[in-house]
Order: sequence, then structure tokens, then C-alpha cells
Amino acid sequence: MKPIIICFLGLVVSASACSSSSDDRPPPGAGGSAGAPGRTHVQTLTESQAKFDGLSVAAGNSYSYSRRFDTSFGASWYRTTIRVINGDVVERVVEDHYHADGNVITETSASQNLGDSSFGHPVKTMPELYDECRNEVLTQDPEKNEITLGFFDSGVLQYCFYRQKGCVDDCTVGVTIEMLNFDTND
Repeated sequence: MKPIIICFLGLVVSASACSSSSDDRPPPGAGGSAGAPGRTHVQTLTESQAKFDGLSVAAGNSYSYSRRFDTSFGASWYRTTIRVINGDVVERVVEDHYHADGNVITETSASQNLGDSSFGHPVKTMPELYDECRNEVLTQDPEKNEITLGFFDSGVLQYCFYRQKGCVDDCTVGVTIEMLNFDTND
């Protein structure tokens, strides 16, 4: 019986070593990637930010977005949803599934205590996520890192992250946006 258990354990370890986190892959239905040949990521990102700015202004600078983080093995995750009204973050909702019992804990923060949570993504507006992409991701050494940039069909930023080449387990650093809605209803 021991050889079968050891063989099964070896198969599980081998399979997990080849897996990657869902943040390592472009999300399903991703609108596009880094743009036309000859264009740099920074140029493409700048054009995307102009598209976001136009859509945001048309919606009264009001929108919401969600970011999600999944571990490589899929056993735990969290989602952070940010709501912005007239350019100001007014709400942060964090759904946390890091618990062995399988329950999801939801925590909602209002304007006064938006950053008080010990889990979830930090409070940032979309322009701040564009800055994070530009300054913290696109500046990474492409010889050492895989840099991935993608957009929703609208042209607005959907993901911008890097992963050290050869890394296979929870390696991505950067921005992945699961959902973005422009909201003209305050």
C-alpha cells in the first residue's frame, strides 16, 4: 500500500509544481493585450488611461471595480471591491475565503475607515492603479521577469503584472481587475 500512496503523492506534487495561480494567467474573456507591434507597453497604457478618463468623466467620475486574488492551489481567495463617487473612494468591500471551514467573510468599510482592514487589496482609485502599473510593473527588467498587460474590450486596463521567470507558485505582482462598472447613479 505504501508504494501507491507515495506514487500518488508524487503525482500531486508534480502537478502542483506545474500549475500557476489564476493571477498568473490573463482572466477569461480578457479584451486584449499589449497592443500593436512596435508600440511600447507605456504608450499602450497611456492610451488606455485616456480611454478610462473619457469613460469616467462621462459617468461623473463614478465607478466601481473588483480585484481578486487566488492562491495557486485555489483553496483560498479574496475579492476587494472599491466604489468611487465623484472621484472619491466611498466604500471598500472585502470578501475573504481564507478559512478552513469554507465560509466567506464579508467586511464593508465606509469613507471614514476605508483602510482599516487587515486583508484584501489596498484602497486605490483607477488612476492610482494605472500609476502602479506604470511605475511598479512596467519598470521591471524583462530579462528577469515576464510582464503582462491586458485590457477590457473598452480599452480600459484589466491586468498589468509581472512574474519572475521560472516561478510557478503565487508569483505575480501587480494589478488584476476582475470587474469594472461605470455608475452614474450616486
